[in-house]
Order: sequence, then structure tokens, then C-alpha cells
Amino acid sequence: MMDTFKESFEKDVMGLLGLYESSFHGLGGEDILDEAQDFASKHMKNLNLDEIPTSLARQVLHALDMPIHWRPNRWKLNWSKAEVYECIFLLSDSGEVMLEKQLTGHRVDRSICAWYWDHAISQGDQLQPVIASPTHYLFQIVREAITFLACSQVEMPPLMGIEFLCRAADVLADYLGGLNEDVIKDNFVIVYECIFLLSDSGEVMLEKQLTGHRVDRSICAWYWDHAISQGDQLQPVIASPTHYLFQIVREAITFLACSQVEMPPLMGIEFLCRAADVLADYLGGLNEDVIKDNFVIVYERGHQNSLEMMPMFFMLMIVGGLRHPCACACLGLLYIVSRFFYFKGYATGDP
Repeated sequence: MMDTFKESFEKDVMGLLGLYESSFHGLGGEDILDEAQDFASKHMKNLNLDEIPTSLARQVLHALDMPIHWRPNRWKLNWSKAEVYECIFLLSDSGEVMLEKQLTGHRVDRSICAWYWDHAISQGDQLQPVIASPTHYLFQIVREAITFLACSQVEMPPLMGIEFLCRAADVLADYLGGLNEDVIKDNFVIVYECIFLLSDSGEVMLEKQLTGHRVDRSICAWYWDHAISQGDQLQPVIASPTHYLFQIVREAITFLACSQVEMPPLMGIEFLCRAADVLADYLGGLNEDVIKDNFVIVYERGHQNSLEMMPMFFMLMIVGGLRHPCACACLGLLYIVSRFFYFKGYATGDP
């Protein structure tokens, strides 16, 4: 076979693409086209995609996933995207769920990923792009060691499902500027609702609400009682009655994050570790005294409270000053001095 096709053609990317696509139009017994397919696919897989234009590299990856003439018409894909898939998972090369997108009101449990991974290991190189699990039809492609896994309970044309995943992978790669585990984790939006910092006595020293839905501090009391009861058996990820709790301890300071969305445990803990590192670098250390000395959240609240009162203060000063300027000036000065001492007391962290 190597004598049939010149090895010098291995750098001609467009030629390899054309040869590879043409080889699928052969009929039975046309050995030359089988050899062409083997030759082109071998050299396309060995290409250094960083050395060729991005658009051309994408065509190579797409062709290896699925030749052009196998792909369905574009108008058919709208139905598959909107009505068929229930969920899409992105899995790392170790089977960890890095990203999950539920597409319908019926939530697909992550246990389907564990089933898929066991099946993939057992099948090895014989793994098919479309798999019938006990509960769903699974469509899968692999890009840069990242597995795109889509779940559907509706039977659909296999090539249509694979084409949609290929396009999803292309869009995600363009948006992130690449496609690997580190890039996805760096751009992963973790849905935390709140982060608390607790002292070694369970006191809430710092609180940061991250969404419009406020998490009550009672969750910290529940966590502390649970931590005392568990002792050394306390897990880094805990399912409370209302939230998933992620926790790490640094220098006797507990970082506690709350989420109502299930996420990969290692990813959640990694986020808290990074947050602890950043805070330690910023404060020059990480202990109870340092945090209390640099307590930021009370300053923010005091400042916000003052801003909220400013419009009313100025309006009353203007209206009252028209008839009683001296009285308004004295009362305004008294208000400003009072606000100063109020803010100073509030900033102690125990107003």
C-alpha cells in the first residue's frame, strides 16, 4: 500500500481530506479505495493540528469523526436538538463528569455516565458511537480525550445525533479557544449560592452571597452540629436537607460553600482550595485574627447602607433648607457625624 501512494503527499492536508472523503464512495472489491482510506486516515491522525489553520484542523477532526456524505441535511438537525436529547455530559479521560446540561424537565441521573464508562472500558476499541443502555440511547464522540455523551429516550437517526455532537464540540472549542480538561475546568461556572468562613468555634466570620437567593446562616449551625457528630469521619462533600455543602479547613478556618446543584466533588473542592489560596495571599496569612482585622463584608454593607440613605437625606436637606437653612445645616452636620460613628461601629464586625 505504501508503494501505491507517495509518502510525500502526507503533508498535503487538503489532498488527504479529499482522498479520505472520496474513499467512502467505493463499491465492493475496489481495494484501491480501501488502501486510500487507510493511507489518508493514518496520516490525518498523525498530523500536528497546531501547525495548520484552525478551520482546516476542524475539518480534519470532523472528517475523522464522520465523513461528509454521511451527514444529514441541516434542516433535519433542528428537530434533534430541540426535541430529542434530554441531557449532555462532558466526561474527562478518567470518567469524571466535568460538565452537565439538562435539556428537558426530566432530569437524567449521573449514574448513566457510570454505566457508560464501565461499558466503554469493557468494549475498548470496539466501542460504538451509538449505544443502547437499559434506560437511554447514548450518543458519544471523543475530542482531545474529552467525551461528549448525549442521552435520549427517543430513537433517532444515528448520524443525525453524532452530527449534532460534532457541531457542539466545534462551537465549544471555538468559544473556549481549545478543548481539554484544564480549559473546561478553568471556564466552568460553578453554581455556588453562598460561601461562609467559620472560625474553629463555628462562628461565621465572613459571608458572601453569590446569587439573588439568600442562604440563611442556619445552614452553618446545621453543618457545625454535623461536623461535631462526625468527627474525623467528616466528608468534604455533605448533602444537607437543603443544599450540597463543600468544605475545606485551612489554618483552623473552615471554608464552607453551599449549592443546590450537584457538581463534580473534586471540582467543587478545587474551587474552594483556590479561593483559600487567593485569600491567604491577599491577607498575608490565614487565621482568625487576620480575617477579622480585614473583615471586608461589613464595610461593604455599611457603605451600601449609607448610599441607600443618601437620596432621602439630600432631598430633605434641599426641601427643608428653603425655609429653615440654619436648622437644616445643623441637623445635616449632626447626621453626618452620627453616620460616621455608626459606620465605625458597624465595621467592627459586631454591630
